[in-house]
Amino acid sequence: MVLEKSTVGDIKKNKTKILEYVSSGDKAVGSRKTLKLSAYPAMEKSLYTWFLQERSRGTPLSGDILCEKAKFFLPKKLLRKTTLKQVPDGSKNSKKRFGIRQLTVSGELLSSDFSAVEPFKEKLKKKIKELNLTSDQLYNADESGLFWRLLPNKTSVHSGEKSAPGRKISKERITFMPCANASGSHKLRLFVLGKAKKPRAFANSSIPVSYKGQRKAWVTQDIFSEWFHSEFVPDVRRKLKQLNLSPTALLILDNAPGHPDELISDDNKISVMFLPANCTPILQPMDQHVIQAVKLFYRKKLLKTIVESDEDIPQTLKRMNLKDVVYALDEAWQQVNPELIKKSWTKLLPSSMEDNPPSLLNDDDEDDIPLSLLLKKMCENTIPIDLRDEMDDVITLTKKLKKIFQMVKLRNGYLAMTKFSI
Repeated sequence: MVLEKSTVGDIKKNKTKILEYVSSGDKAVGSRKTLKLSAYPAMEKSLYTWFLQERSRGTPLSGDILCEKAKFFLPKKLLRKTTLKQVPDGSKNSKKRFGIRQLTVSGELLSSDFSAVEPFKEKLKKKIKELNLTSDQLYNADESGLFWRLLPNKTSVHSGEKSAPGRKISKERITFMPCANASGSHKLRLFVLGKAKKPRAFANSSIPVSYKGQRKAWVTQDIFSEWFHSEFVPDVRRKLKQLNLSPTALLILDNAPGHPDELISDDNKISVMFLPANCTPILQPMDQHVIQAVKLFYRKKLLKTIVESDEDIPQTLKRMNLKDVVYALDEAWQQVNPELIKKSWTKLLPSSMEDNPPSLLNDDDEDDIPLSLLLKKMCENTIPIDLRDEMDDVITLTKKLKKIFQMVKLRNGYLAMTKFSI
């Protein structure tokens, strides 16, 4: 690269300022080609210090909040001279200088009670020893919501478009609950809650999931208790009998309002143990990529249906009913590899890990849409523009999930996966 003589002169002239800026250690420094300093360096420094302090506490901070705080750090004399438009612009440039960017707030990790983790693990260890349980006899279940006609809320637009009018967002939601044991050898059929007690789509047909209707598609204590006694207990007993094991089992749950305080089978051999409050993101097995994998496979199935349909997107989505959804969810649940379920217990039961896990995704899984067809159609512009962001997300998630599944050895176990990695 050849530099102009004047450029070299400017670099030498501003050597001290450049070195001071680089020594700040910000990641954004490496990509900058010009040195534009703030008109209000004291304000900017105070704003950045406050920003780091609030982010360390997990506080979500929008651009508007930063602008208002910037006004707070400006001297009153300057603030009177500064127009309302100048401060946001300054805030925007400040974000560029310090490498501040927007991210979606994910999960509850910062609200977690880390101090309760080890005591609970020790308590669980004693319980397992007391009941003489194997990994086949340890279960976990967790609920998650699903907007089953999901489409992206972002879209690419032509430079001439001043707005992006869209269609009414579908808020048709169901709740689904996967449940499996720690060995991955037993996946119970999905428990699904919808708003309709007797969906017309289910008439004269059998479905592969356990379904219950509730006005808001929420799990209540009565509904969960019914599932525990009529679905979970009998199914677990059958499985343990097949494995020639004692009909003793432990179901680990979080402290959700829909879970009764006490649950135990009629023979007192199948019971429940609750995770400590605010420890779900850290310890709950189903939260360690299992639920995320189900949703990923479901989204792939939805996109495949849309791509293969001759109808336009609204018509294809309108034609979908609850029966289609539960079959797609069941298919997604079946695609979740038992090894992934087994690894999801790492944080709770590190000793249950194997040294050489097999691949957690089948090599053919990625071609189910198929991705090559999606990419080809995207390039040919035969896929509507409002679906391309969603497809990009699914392709990226699939590749990232597959990459994460290539476990990295750490001491006696493997790299722990959390739902915040995706």
